[in-house]
Amino acid sequence: MLHAYTISTNPSYYHQNEEISLLSGQNFGLAARMGLGLAQNGGSGVKPRLFSVEEAAVYLGRSKEAVEHMIGAGKLAVVRADRRIFLDVRDLDRWIEANKI
Repeated sequence: MLHAYTISTNPSYYHQNEEISLLSGQNFGLAARMGLGLAQNGGSGVKPRLFSVEEAAVYLGRSKEAVEHMIGAGKLAVVRADRRIFLDVRDLDRWIEANKI
């Protein structure tokens, strides 16, 4: 599933499929590195498939601690590489779809 992202000129907000989420200044830079503004890939259009916990938190609009709690509760699957933990964007999308009302 591809998502269309647009970073506005106001660094406090980003738009994802016409939904607006508040981002702090720190998360705005993280969002740009994630590819939400194509800054990470030099404009190649390739989106990362694995997110760090921090990146997944920005993607879901949750705090890092909330995502860690969801992982601990078994609500989100993780990919472990050595001691690092990643979350697959497809699993995040499935969680979003499963929790829609």
